[in-house]
Amino acid sequence: MHQVEIILNEEIAQGIYLLRLRADKVAESANPGQFLHVKCTKGPHPLLRRPFGIADAQRKEGTSDIIYRVVGEGTSILSQKRPGEVLDIMGPLGRGFPSPPPGTLPLIVGGGVGVAPLLFLAKELSKVAGLEGRAFLGFSSARETFGM
Repeated sequence: MHQVEIILNEEIAQGIYLLRLRADKVAESANPGQFLHVKCTKGPHPLLRRPFGIADAQRKEGTSDIIYRVVGEGTSILSQKRPGEVLDIMGPLGRGFPSPPPGTLPLIVGGGVGVAPLLFLAKELSKVAGLEGRAFLGFSSARETFGM
């Protein structure tokens, strides 16, 4: 478990937020496809942590991003958090996406807030010499589009 500072928590599309955390250990070790478990409050309610795919890790800055949609009590509470506040997180968790074999054409397909971890994947794939992929992203409406 890590105590991390909120750097940014802003609405980037209708009901969809970008949360940037000062999380050196996460930024150092995160891989595309991994996720964070976030405790939305300091108290026991709501009890369960919320899982969010890592949308980016800025290793030099020591920050990590998640993108989430407000759908219930936990994410509603999270959307009210402000820079300087502290969150309790666990992660990065999960195995992440496998690396594509050399000489292949990776296709990235996703939609809605499920696009968030794919943004991190696309960024990391773009760093691999000679590997050029394609992304196909879908959203319910133009108001919910982000990351383009």
